[in-house]
Amino acid sequence: MRIITTISVIIIGIGILFYVAQESMSVHAVPTLQEYIASTTASSSLTAGNKENQASVAWLASSTIIDALLAPTSPEKNSSSTKIILPKNNSSLTPLKTSKGTLYVAVAKTPETRTQGLSGYTSLGADKGMLFIFPTPGEPDFWMKDMNFPLDMVWINSSRKIIGVSSNISPKTYPETFAPPGKIQFVLEVNAGIAEKFGMAVGTTVVF
Repeated sequence: MRIITTISVIIIGIGILFYVAQESMSVHAVPTLQEYIASTTASSSLTAGNKENQASVAWLASSTIIDALLAPTSPEKNSSSTKIILPKNNSSLTPLKTSKGTLYVAVAKTPETRTQGLSGYTSLGADKGMLFIFPTPGEPDFWMKDMNFPLDMVWINSSRKIIGVSSNISPKTYPETFAPPGKIQFVLEVNAGIAEKFGMAVGTTVVF
């Protein structure tokens, strides 16, 4: 009887140790949300074989866009759709200095984020915007697909100098496209009228 009892205790003990080991492994195996995003982004980028995507994997994992997605402010909802808004916390956005003040922008640096842009957003603060960054200078076309408010598009070259401003572009212009007057590497999208209010005129520079 004692032998049977001892064997039973040993078996139960081994079972408990095995369970604890399993639980410990599973806890450590669960990645954080940022680790998950970084790993899945890296995997998809490498599979696509796109050099630009590969170069931007490390940036994307800690970018202001990811910070915005992880911000504590949840998207607001209404009866018809989900509102997409930039976070109110400026620390999660990138400051962009102009001659008449500072704007706080989300950065679109990958092909996916540049394609999405501000499409689907329902609001944009007076000091908020989105900065599109291209890997090389060019003359990209923009349009107002799925936009809900008019925009100013500020065309900025590789030296951070503004070479053009397309003002008060209405969502109703879609599918018309808009292009810069020359080669640019950055495009800033802000609410209609903000470009003039912040002194963003041709020939001036911005700092970011």
